[in-house]
Amino acid sequence: MQLESFSADADSALVRGDLSGPQWSQLKFSSASLLINLGSDRANRPAVESGIQCARDALLRDLYPEIREQLEYNIANGLSALHEMDLAVWRATSASQPQGLFAIRDRESLRTTRALYASVGYSGTNHDTRGRALCNLANMLDHSGRWLEAYQVFVEALEADPTNGNAAGNAAELLRTRSARGRGLGGHYAAVYDNYRLQAQRHRSRTVEVAGENVARRWDALPPSGSTGHTSHDGDPLDQYQQWIKRHRLALTMAVEGLGSDDPHWDSAMVESVTVGIGEPDPPTIFMSMNVLKAEYLVARRLAYEGERLLAESLYAQHPTDSGTYANTLDLSIYGEPSAQLILAQRATLTCSTR
Repeated sequence: MQLESFSADADSALVRGDLSGPQWSQLKFSSASLLINLGSDRANRPAVESGIQCARDALLRDLYPEIREQLEYNIANGLSALHEMDLAVWRATSASQPQGLFAIRDRESLRTTRALYASVGYSGTNHDTRGRALCNLANMLDHSGRWLEAYQVFVEALEADPTNGNAAGNAAELLRTRSARGRGLGGHYAAVYDNYRLQAQRHRSRTVEVAGENVARRWDALPPSGSTGHTSHDGDPLDQYQQWIKRHRLALTMAVEGLGSDDPHWDSAMVESVTVGIGEPDPPTIFMSMNVLKAEYLVARRLAYEGERLLAESLYAQHPTDSGTYANTLDLSIYGEPSAQLILAQRATLTCSTR
């Protein structure tokens, strides 16, 4: 392939001194982009693999740090393309096998891909690349059944780049699908869906740039829900704890925005009903278990908030109200009640999640 030959010629030119480090890096980046994009479109595995190698070569030499995040983004796109190609083969040859088995087999590659998208999306400086990376990460999460996490990442993609109509369209489609299943807060999902649908259609030209004309037409075809539901219950604006919960989406609710309710007991998510056999306990023990787990989660959440608040108050030093005396470990570590609260909150949450 001519692109592969071009990449090899660039390597030789760098050795001869005919190219500077930044010039070589940019050529490798361009080669990687073209190989991965063309290879993905044509299901050409060798081309995609060559593109990934081009990007990895440039990343390893690191002669032009300014494009490091774009190179990581290229590698993630290449790995994602290889996964889709392998998945297509799996579907064609293993139709009787659950698709989840393939995801388990490919889990290390998927984990690497998600980590690269997350690195670019959360640590990068280019708003366009960050938005694209987070949108791709969200789609991966949604495809693996982690739709709530996917929704959060779509929102973060739009925070990075509000013009990314593809992220808005994907968020709208995610909510429309969930609402159509008749579970959760249908009116709420529909109202939020309408907002994202309009945002996607308003930024149609950007969707074409990011994802192509066919995707833009898909978002054009999204119908209005006709819902009069609420988009968000925002709680008491003067209650810092409530606003912290809202900002970090830590409410135990079926809502995707806000606290889910204006009721004082807005942590309303629970097991609504179960089917039990004859002779089983009445009521089923799952209700008692959920009550205990919920209470423990709420305590862990408040511990995390208090720890974060006290650390900020003390400017990340020992809080004035902390009565402890701590040895100086000469590594700039912070000791005391606020940091211990954060650690205990994390431990409590992990304990809840493994029960």
